[in-house]
Amino acid sequence: MAAGSAPVAPNRRSNSRGLSLLTGVAEACARDLVARIVARVASLEAARRARIERVRREERERSERQARREAQAREEAARRQREAAERQAQERARRVAEAERVAAARLAHARAAEVEARAALLQAKAAQAARGAAAVWTRRSVGKPDTRASRRPAAAAPRASEAPETTPIEEADRAALMAAGRWPPPEPRPDSPFWSPEDHWPKTWTLTGFDLAELRGRLRVTQRVFAGQLGVETVEVARAEAQPRDRVRPALQVALRRVLDEQMRRRAPAAVEGARTPTEAPLTGADLAAFRAGSGLTQRQAAALLGVAHGTVAKAELAADKALGEQLDRALRLVGRG
Repeated sequence: MAAGSAPVAPNRRSNSRGLSLLTGVAEACARDLVARIVARVASLEAARRARIERVRREERERSERQARREAQAREEAARRQREAAERQAQERARRVAEAERVAAARLAHARAAEVEARAALLQAKAAQAARGAAAVWTRRSVGKPDTRASRRPAAAAPRASEAPETTPIEEADRAALMAAGRWPPPEPRPDSPFWSPEDHWPKTWTLTGFDLAELRGRLRVTQRVFAGQLGVETVEVARAEAQPRDRVRPALQVALRRVLDEQMRRRAPAAVEGARTPTEAPLTGADLAAFRAGSGLTQRQAAALLGVAHGTVAKAELAADKALGEQLDRALRLVGRG
C-alpha cells in the first residue's frame, strides 16, 4: 500500500497548479471582458450625451432662427405701416394744398369779377348820367312847349320816331340772327305760354354761360380781356357767367363759336405733330407735375385740359420716374407746344 500510494502527491500538485493557472486565465478574461463592457457602456453613454446635446443645439438654433424671422416680419410690417402712414399724410397734405390753391384761385376770380362788375356798373351809371345831361341840355336849348296844341302833334308823331335806340349788343344780336337767316323773329304765339324767342334760334346755338366761363378759365384771362376778345362789353360776360345754365345771347353765341374755331385751328397742326418722335425721350410723371405747377393748374383742371381722367394725372405724378402713357404723352406735348 505504501509503495503504491507514494506517486499520488505529484499529480495533485500538478492539478492544483493547472487549476490555479486556469483560474488566473479566467480571471484575466473576466477582467478584460468587464473592461470592454465598461468601455462600451461609456462610449454608448458619451454618444447618447453627444446626440442629446446636438438635438438641443439644433433646437436652440431653430428657435433662434424662428425668433429672428418673426422679428424681421414685425419690423417689415411696422416699416410698411410707417410708409403707408407717410404716404397718406403726404396725400392729405397735397389735397389740402390743392384745395387751398383752388379756393384762392376762385376767390381771386370772384374778386376780379366783382371789380369788373362794379366798373361796368359805374360806366353804365356814367353813360346814363351823360345821356340825362344831354337830354336836359337839349330841352333847355330847344325850350319847353307852352301850349297843349304844341304837345298834341308830338304825341301824334309816328311811332317809329319814338322807338328807343338799340344798344350795341342788341345790334350785334340782330346782325347774328340776320346772318343765320332768323331775322326778324316770329311774333309770340298766344296759344303757347311757354314760347320763347330762343326757340327760333339755330339748333347749333347751344353754348351756355358755363361754356363761356370754362373757355375763359382755359384761356386764363379776366372778364374784361375776354370781353375784348369777344367784342362785347364786360357786363355781358359777367351776366352770362352769372347764369351758367342759360344759353348766351346770339352775339355771344357767334363770338364764342369764332373763338372756339380759332382755338381748334391753332391746335390742329400740333395734334398732327403731337406724337413723340423716335429721337425724343418719353415724358415722365415729373414732367407732368412740372407743367401743372408752372401753369398753376390743379390735377382736375390739368386732366380736363389734357382730355384724360383725373386718376390718370394723379397716378402719373405719383410715379415721377416712370414714362407717361402714349395718350397722356401726346396730349402733354400737344398742350406744351400750343
